[in-house]
Amino acid sequence: MSKYRDGYVELLIVLEVPFWLPLDARVEEDEKRALELLDRAEVIAKRYITKVTKRILKARQAGVAIVREAEEQAIDMILIANSPARIRGGGYQLDPAVEYVLKNAPCEVLVLSAGQATIITQERENAKESSVT
Repeated sequence: MSKYRDGYVELLIVLEVPFWLPLDARVEEDEKRALELLDRAEVIAKRYITKVTKRILKARQAGVAIVREAEEQAIDMILIANSPARIRGGGYQLDPAVEYVLKNAPCEVLVLSAGQATIITQERENAKESSVT
């Protein structure tokens, strides 16, 4: 999409830092995982786009940080992954960060929900297993 408009993609991972830690605290395990995810996303993005930047941002609340970055960088669109949480009654709920971004973003938001497909697949497999036994 941005290739045809000479655009760029900024890959951003927001690490939520607990309130009892300073914002600049080293969270090595999370940072390592974030770098791995950014590298994987960069490989995919570079298939379509030549200008790709990647950053890790530490914040108290991911949703607020994403919206602030979108405002400051004049972002055209946010692509965000949702990890649905199961709630009582068998339904699913949006991640609070995703919900905040959807309500407050200054641009279009596209939500990827691969987690939902994974959950449905797991439920089907569990149902098959229980019917077999």
